Order: sequence, then C-alpha cells, then structure tokens
Amino acid sequence: LADGLVWNAYLSDNSFVLVTRKVIEKAPVFVTLFQFLTPFSWEVWLLIIFGAFISSVLYVVCEREVNFKDLPEGTWIGQICDAFMLACFQFTQAGNFNPKTVAGRCIAFTWSFTALLCVSAYTANLASF
Repeated sequence: LADGLVWNAYLSDNSFVLVTRKVIEKAPVFVTLFQFLTPFSWEVWLLIIFGAFISSVLYVVCEREVNFKDLPEGTWIGQICDAFMLACFQFTQAGNFNPKTVAGRCIAFTWSFTALLCVSAYTANLASF
C-alpha cells in the first residue's frame, strides 16, 4: 500500500453482447378498456357485487315499511333495485343510505365499512401495478 493502489489489468470486460430491440405488441382494446379491474381478481369483484346485492336485500327487508325516502312505494324488485343502486353509490362515495331503523343503520354501517376496506385495498393494489 505504500506504492498506492494497484488496479487489476483485467478490469474491463471485452466480450460480445447481443443487444436486440424488444418488440412491444399492442394490447387489444378489450384488455385496455377493462384494465381498471386488474387490482382484484374476478372472484373478488363477484364477491363485492354479491355483497352489494345482499346488503340491498337486507336493507329493503328492514326499511320497507318505514323509509319512503330511500325506498319509494312499489314492488319488491323495484325497491331492491333502488337499494342496490344506493349500495353501489355508497361504494363509490357518491350517495348514501338514510336508514330509519336500528337494523337498517347496522346494515348501512356494515356496508359502508366494507366499501371503505375494499376501496383502500383497491388503491393499495393499484399502486403495486
């Protein structure tokens, strides 16, 4: 070390390296159109839709006789469709339930908390792509 640092003469690599250009294929429109679904598997999306449907049916059962603001008078199918729309709006934070009964409040709270967890998991998974 008194003479200084001694470098190895074979420090550089002079071997041949093959460099090619990667051909990127354009994805079909169907794939790019539904790419927002990739953070979750299709089973998770089906469970979210099933959860919204079940919570809307339970909401109609609990609130049918008391809550005419969320569920206007009509058939069961119409009220379930209205409640499903409210559940989807609750999932996107665009609307909410206005329950009058305690059971309706429990259902609305449970679905709101589930939507909060699903949206936060979706955002976390979206950041990893």
